[in-house]
Amino acid sequence: NVLAVTGLTLSKTNVEGSIRAIWNWTWAAANNAELSWADHEDAWESTAAPSTFIITKKKASGWNIADLALGKIWYVRVRLFKEEGDTKIYTPYSDIAWIDLSSAPDKPQLDLSETVVAQGQDFTASWDYISTDGTLQESAELAEFSSYAATTPSSRIGQYKTEQHTDLNSDIWGSSTGVKYLAIRVKSESGLISPWSDKVAITVATPLTAAISSTSLETVAVPSDEEAETTRNQLSLTEMPLEITVTGAGVGGSTSVYIKRDADYHVDRPDESAFDGYEGETIVTKGRIGAGTITINKEDLLGSFDDGAKYIIAAIVQDSLGQIDQVELRFEVHWSHQAPEITAEVLIDDDNKIAVIEVPTPEDAAETDSFDLYRLSADKPELIIQGGTFGTKYVDPYPAIGNMGGHRVVSRTANGDYITSDNVIEFYDMGEDEGDIMRSKHTIIDFGGDKVELKYDLDISSKWAKDFKETKYLGGAVQGDWNAAVSRTGNISAAVIPAYEEDTIEAMRRLSVYAGICHVRTPDGSSYPADVQVSESWNKGRAGQAAEFSLSITRVDPESMDGMTYAEWVAGGA
Repeated sequence: NVLAVTGLTLSKTNVEGSIRAIWNWTWAAANNAELSWADHEDAWESTAAPSTFIITKKKASGWNIADLALGKIWYVRVRLFKEEGDTKIYTPYSDIAWIDLSSAPDKPQLDLSETVVAQGQDFTASWDYISTDGTLQESAELAEFSSYAATTPSSRIGQYKTEQHTDLNSDIWGSSTGVKYLAIRVKSESGLISPWSDKVAITVATPLTAAISSTSLETVAVPSDEEAETTRNQLSLTEMPLEITVTGAGVGGSTSVYIKRDADYHVDRPDESAFDGYEGETIVTKGRIGAGTITINKEDLLGSFDDGAKYIIAAIVQDSLGQIDQVELRFEVHWSHQAPEITAEVLIDDDNKIAVIEVPTPEDAAETDSFDLYRLSADKPELIIQGGTFGTKYVDPYPAIGNMGGHRVVSRTANGDYITSDNVIEFYDMGEDEGDIMRSKHTIIDFGGDKVELKYDLDISSKWAKDFKETKYLGGAVQGDWNAAVSRTGNISAAVIPAYEEDTIEAMRRLSVYAGICHVRTPDGSSYPADVQVSESWNKGRAGQAAEFSLSITRVDPESMDGMTYAEWVAGGA
């Protein structure tokens, strides 16, 4: 009796893509089984025939089908047959059994390019797709949820095919602002859908707008050309401090102000050097928490505000959401009060080898005006008093010797400006014609409140060494690099007659063991701080015994400015 196979069941094995088929052996006379399978249910009645496998093991009630593609439903039938010579006798097929080898993708992860966007700003959403059955992404759905805890979407953002990212714009929420919660889920080609991803928050904010709402700058009429025949209205810094009020940061944000030069600038300095400010040079940087006023004082400056120079205020604002905006404001410097015309009086004290200088108060001086005092010599002018007070006597303890000596007094305003309304440096130089000259043929060395004068057989030499590096290149080119620092060394030799100059010999012995900065003044007009090393030798000639001193001198930078008030000089034991 030939009966159809019954009891066909399918189950997954531990091997991926493999299933176990089990059935009842309903025809005892059969000696073979034919197992067939396909990924479509009508395979046994179509041109796309199923795959088959002959099982020759009699009475086998189960068999594994391997290498099946995942992500599909597989359909299986089995029948038995008996071979008698060239004849095969088959039972009817079993009923179709099926098993689904597809599985839903893992929960995806959603990433947003921004956590905060302004209205109208673009951002990108991207996600991953993790298959569990080997199939690719068929589609993805991006949706919005009303809260992080919500389980059902409040609206759908978009449906996407195989791509795993999309460009969006915050305009999808219209004029609505605040926190939005987005999640993604994906569908595999096997038709199964993943869980929703964890929700990602994005904040839609009103765009940040930074503004310089007010400043202490003033609009003034300034010459529009060098001949000053016409004027122009110009936003200008006329007084310090500079106050700048910036809005936009709100509570919890930050405001930073940078001021930089808007054009190159050149001006001569009172020490006879030239100053060149370059476009883009940072003059000051200052910040605060939140919106409000930033006050810039003279001591805050990294560079300088120069009369007639051009500048840019750049205010950079960040709010509590991390949005950043920047606003700029251009201005020039035109001080309302400029350096007054200045004069000075000097008295040379030849006994103490000092100069006493007094600067009368100029007629048009403000209470905050002052002056700087420079020592003139054969070298570069040296600043010895800064911020001097009018009507007060000051002492230069080391005035240079000879016609090249003297002093320069420079008028200064509270803003640090020394330029007059005529755009020139306001200074007053004193030299021989003003009685500012120390006449001496001696070399004077001051050290630790002590002094020595070398009078006879003077032999003075000096050497300047530039900080220079030579670089040679293939092809014969030679490049030089110079550092601004220049060192100076020298030698001074002198003879001292013990019979007449015992005090000088004693002073030289004190100088030889003095550890500190000395001040050297020579008849050639030099006056500078230095380290002094002393060598001594004695000889006896026809004129009698003499001490010969040789000084090795190395110029150093002063530790502080040399000048002082007359009262300080007297109190110091002068």
